[in-house]
Amino acid sequence: RAGGQVRAALLDTVARLRGRGYDVLDLRGFDRDDLPSVYAAAATVVDFHVPGPERVVMEAALFGCWPVLVDEGYGGSALDFPIPERFRLRRADAPAAEAAVVELVEGRGNAT
Repeated sequence: RAGGQVRAALLDTVARLRGRGYDVLDLRGFDRDDLPSVYAAAATVVDFHVPGPERVVMEAALFGCWPVLVDEGYGGSALDFPIPERFRLRRADAPAAEAAVVELVEGRGNAT
């Protein structure tokens, strides 16, 4: 898949969530020491397999922040990330990502 499609889907997801009144943060630029408090306050982290530090999803999970992943690369294996399959997207799909994030935010920590 072309990188432009992934970027467009990610931007669409951000716009959809902000349109619902959700705070959406770009983790670039945060100091490493500030990330634990950001993760602890967040309900979810969305990763569309955009190049960057893969540790973000793993670190966020340590603080109860659920990942929403694209089923590619390191996000594709249920052994690496044993999450409900509805949070493992088959492609960079903005409506599916929005639905997953809304479920996680509204149910804060009660996903099964």
